[in-house]
Amino acid sequence: GQPTRSGAEAWSDQMDTVPIMQLNYANGVTDGLGYMEVWVRSHKSISGDAKAREVFTVSGPNRAVGSVSVRLMRVSGSGPLTVRLETSDGTLIEQGEVAASAISLGTPGIDGTRNPTWATYTFATPRSLASGHGYSVVLSSPGDTVYSIFVIREGSSYSFNPTTYFGD
Repeated sequence: GQPTRSGAEAWSDQMDTVPIMQLNYANGVTDGLGYMEVWVRSHKSISGDAKAREVFTVSGPNRAVGSVSVRLMRVSGSGPLTVRLETSDGTLIEQGEVAASAISLGTPGIDGTRNPTWATYTFATPRSLASGHGYSVVLSSPGDTVYSIFVIREGSSYSFNPTTYFGD
């Protein structure tokens, strides 16, 4: 948790709070947490035409990936979560499903019951991602099933150093 206080009040531990900050050391090293706008009160639904996507570009050497994991919850329905890995132009690399039964039911919202699950899709074979190329992971589900996810945004457009967020 993160200790917080207001004015002269006593410090209290906030178990669901994380600071958004960057610490710059005198030797040039940077550390911190450069993620912003965690919409805990405004979940995003994955259902039918409503999808979630992570866009990234590989830096450094080529990388081999064996699986994708995402933290979310199932709100209703029994349809699978579809996980699609594609190039930046939308060309499919691999698509597969995570069974609904592998993802806990829950009610989204900070004031409601929360029960997120780490859902993992393992690729049929490790996939090679080329340095300098863009990719997306797209999450979808049938229209009769609703998944809920809380999204975040890296702080690169607010001058956070790439060491404070997952840059790839």
